[in-house]
Amino acid sequence: MGARQQRSFVAASLLWSIGLAFLASACGSSSISVTSPSDSKCSVSVGNSMTSVPAAGASGTLTIKTNRDCTWSASTATSWISLMSSASGQGEAALSYRVDTNVDPTPRHGIVTVNDATADITQEAAPCRFTVTPAAATSPAAGGPISIAVGASSPACGWTAESTASWITVTAGSSGSGNGTVTLNVLPNGGDAREGQIIAAGQPVIVSQPALAPAPPAPMPPPPPSPDPSPTPTPTPTPGSCKFTLDPPTQSIAATGGNGAIIITTGPDCTWTAMPAASWITVTAGATGQGTGTVSFIAAANNGAARSATIQVGSSTATIAQPAVSCSYAIAPPGQAIAAGGGTGSVTVTAGAGCAWTATKEAPWISITSGASGTGNGTVSFSVSPNTGAARSATVTIAGTPFTVTQAAGCSFSIAPASQSIVAGGGTGTVAVTAASGCAWNATSTVNWLTITSATSGSGNGSITFSAAANTGPARTGSLSISGQTFTVSQEGVSCSFAIAPASQNVAVAGGTGSVAVTTGGTCPWTAASNALWITVTSSASGTGNGSVAFAVPPNLGAGRSGTITVAGQTFTVTQEGLAACSFTIAPTSQNVGAAGGSGTVMVTATGTGCNWMASSNADWLSITAGSPGTGNGAVTFNAGANGSGGSRSGTLTVAGQTFTVNQSTP
Repeated sequence: MGARQQRSFVAASLLWSIGLAFLASACGSSSISVTSPSDSKCSVSVGNSMTSVPAAGASGTLTIKTNRDCTWSASTATSWISLMSSASGQGEAALSYRVDTNVDPTPRHGIVTVNDATADITQEAAPCRFTVTPAAATSPAAGGPISIAVGASSPACGWTAESTASWITVTAGSSGSGNGTVTLNVLPNGGDAREGQIIAAGQPVIVSQPALAPAPPAPMPPPPPSPDPSPTPTPTPTPGSCKFTLDPPTQSIAATGGNGAIIITTGPDCTWTAMPAASWITVTAGATGQGTGTVSFIAAANNGAARSATIQVGSSTATIAQPAVSCSYAIAPPGQAIAAGGGTGSVTVTAGAGCAWTATKEAPWISITSGASGTGNGTVSFSVSPNTGAARSATVTIAGTPFTVTQAAGCSFSIAPASQSIVAGGGTGTVAVTAASGCAWNATSTVNWLTITSATSGSGNGSITFSAAANTGPARTGSLSISGQTFTVSQEGVSCSFAIAPASQNVAVAGGTGSVAVTTGGTCPWTAASNALWITVTSSASGTGNGSVAFAVPPNLGAGRSGTITVAGQTFTVTQEGLAACSFTIAPTSQNVGAAGGSGTVMVTATGTGCNWMASSNADWLSITAGSPGTGNGAVTFNAGANGSGGSRSGTLTVAGQTFTVNQSTP
């Protein structure tokens, strides 16, 4: 075939195939397969637009990257984080979120989970803000208490209060957290009007006190005689007449501590003493002096909140302020793995002496058992519940730093083999237990003939050994329960055979009792049942092993009889004698009586023991007067009435089944 013909043939074949396909679609049905988005596990990564959120709160965006056919779902257990856009989707997406304002003085940490990926969101701590009311107070000259209210921006914000004047004392509220009250006591003023200062939550409060009112003047004494003239002395300054100027009136020392100095300007004859109002200020030179001079001091390092105090010279004060130490925190270790069966852990916190911190958890399966808050160095302890599901992880935020807790998947157990057969003579066996590390298991026997000979509990992979006691009865089944798994033990039984002795017994006609001995294996059960109404089983209607069956037979009032008892499947025969056959004769068999009537006697002779008989009249003019009924030999008397019938008559008596005839003559 040439090339041109070959191309024509291929074209025709193609058109023929298309035509067939068209006809098939026209005459039949067609289907289109569409693959829906997959819900199978896809790799997801999450990026965050903000590395840290300011304390005032802000909005951010999480960038979700995954395959376009992969679905995802986002959630957060952190109450101060809100997801602002759709919490589920498919393929790459941007997820908006909002962080609420942080009012606490410690940073905090939250998590947004997208499928198996997590995005950590850290928010900065809020600065502590304080207000004091009033900012100035006046005490009467006689002194007394004064209350100062402290307002804090957060309950976690700590503060202190101290006086910079020796005549003002903090009696309550020298330290606190959140809102509180500072109570002062002002001493009576014996001199000039004065002002002092307290520092509450870093805020100064001025306390003013007027001078004590002067007493009324005393009467003037008479003038003394004039003395001789003498030299005029140099006047000595009075305390109230000396004024002191302190420079600078206020100065600041670094939180790390340092030295400072105050220049005192006063009259040349004025003496003075420099008194610091706080223990962290020490006067190193110039503690006392006269006239103008200098006081040198040193301030210790500050490990807590901002503070201030005064150095008092006379009625003047100089304020020394010191800022708070800058707090930094570290935790160790950064995370911990807990076994599936649960457990405990601890985290060490390292911080400055006055630096406050808290510990919070986001997952309900983690509990903080101690150290939920603290100041300075400390320890946080926690516990983790057993895990019954997939592997999981969660975060505990400690001093603003995330501490990650991971836990292995929940515990599952398997045993091998699942069952075992034991011979009737008893034996031992072993069961292998397979479990993850840290998964605790225990084993118990459900029957008393199976005994666990190894440890009854363990963790992770292990084995259990057991023993089965000898079986003296029929086949039996028991089991071991191993952490929800059942291990079955089947044990062969022994063949039970039974023998009874004797096999039969004769009982007198008067009745009596008897017994049958049963011989069999120690665990072989048996029963006994009477097959005759007149035979009663009186004891041991059932038993196990060797035993004895007792029975009773009542007197026989009839012919001899035979019955059976079935004991352990064997037949025991009881035979009882009957009463002997009775026969009777009478004498005489007849009697003649005159027409006037009269009496007579019939003698009864019985053959046999205990033969009972009766006598009865068959005529109305004959009556039995004695002897009926009777047993054995006896006599029957009768009476015949007078004959008024006008002719002779004849009647009969039936005595012991025999007929006795009475003939009466004509009147």
